[in-house]
Amino acid sequence: MCPVFGTKMKWNDTILGDSPSLDRLDPAKGYVRGNLTWISGRANIMKHNANLDEVEKLYKWLKSAVTTDPATFQQALGDATHKPTKNWDKE
Repeated sequence: MCPVFGTKMKWNDTILGDSPSLDRLDPAKGYVRGNLTWISGRANIMKHNANLDEVEKLYKWLKSAVTTDPATFQQALGDATHKPTKNWDKE
């Protein structure tokens, strides 16, 4: 079970989603005994190299943005089929 989301983890070919991923609790300490845990790939991607302070700031910002104007926030996020309005490769 993923301790972050409470979902069942299963090995698959991708690091995203429900596949287990070895996580450093404190990225600054590296991959050492006592600093490692298994979480889902999705949780690990969301956490990336953030420390607790950064995760809290992200949470507060997301919560504020969503509760302030949910429609604008969702529009800014777009969806999986959203096409970029700017071609950054041509800059």
